[in-house]
Amino acid sequence: MMERPGYCRSRALRNAGPIYLSVCASKETKRTLILVTPIVAAISLLAAIVLLRNFVMALICFTVSGIAALLSVAVIHYGGKDLGDMLSVVPSLAQLLAMSNSIHFINYYSEDWLRHRDKSRAWHYALNVGLLPTVAASITTMIGFG
Repeated sequence: MMERPGYCRSRALRNAGPIYLSVCASKETKRTLILVTPIVAAISLLAAIVLLRNFVMALICFTVSGIAALLSVAVIHYGGKDLGDMLSVVPSLAQLLAMSNSIHFINYYSEDWLRHRDKSRAWHYALNVGLLPTVAASITTMIGFG
């Protein structure tokens, strides 16, 4: 039988109200984190492999995005908050933003490297050309979710 939100049907005890809703929300948040995080990671890696057509570069993007997700969890934890309710989407959002930015930087790098065959110059080009658009895109995405 499907339970209504905020109401628990039990022979021994009937629960309702904001406290019960909070407990249910926390439970669902943890369940969602456990289910969604591996799916987001798999989709991110697959997208990087398809878009970059280079496994090593895709692995670099995936590593950077994983570090971003872990750092977001650390910032939330050491900021005195719990990964509950709305903050549970932050690691996935951080991972996707970092993946998107990494793909853009690697595309800028590859574009210049193919032209000049100089790694140092290619990284400088990627940072000079790609920094402003990726930061602007990240800020507008954060404002949109904010």
